[in-house]
Amino acid sequence: MYKSAIGSFRNIRKPPAANNEAGFSLLEVLVATGLMAVLAAIMLQVMTLGLRAQKASLNQAQALEVAGQVLQEYSREALLTPGTFQGNLGGYKYVVRIVPQYQVAAGRERTQISCFLITAAVAWGEQGRAKSVELSTVRTVARAAGL
Repeated sequence: MYKSAIGSFRNIRKPPAANNEAGFSLLEVLVATGLMAVLAAIMLQVMTLGLRAQKASLNQAQALEVAGQVLQEYSREALLTPGTFQGNLGGYKYVVRIVPQYQVAAGRERTQISCFLITAAVAWGEQGRAKSVELSTVRTVARAAGL
């Protein structure tokens, strides 16, 4: 009986040796950490470029909105006088040019039909560079002759 107890102790597994291949080596951990750092830097660059593109798109959309508002304002019949006008709206600088294209006398009531080309150029600065958009429209107005 004593022998069988000793024999059963022989079947017990020994603890793993200190130089066993279980786990990751220091070199493997350092390589994996380096790869993760490179991937994190690339992702940061991609996100930064995405945010810059989003801001540029927002600035251009706002500039187009300003140009549309300015065109609408200066297209009113009361303001249709040839010339160049400047101003600021929402941090954007604009220049409006109203140029007569042609005038025609119409009807017996001595009505003058005038056609104007209205151009609005809006400028702003972005990342140290000047940006601009330009919108144009044509407006036709009938006025009594002499006005």
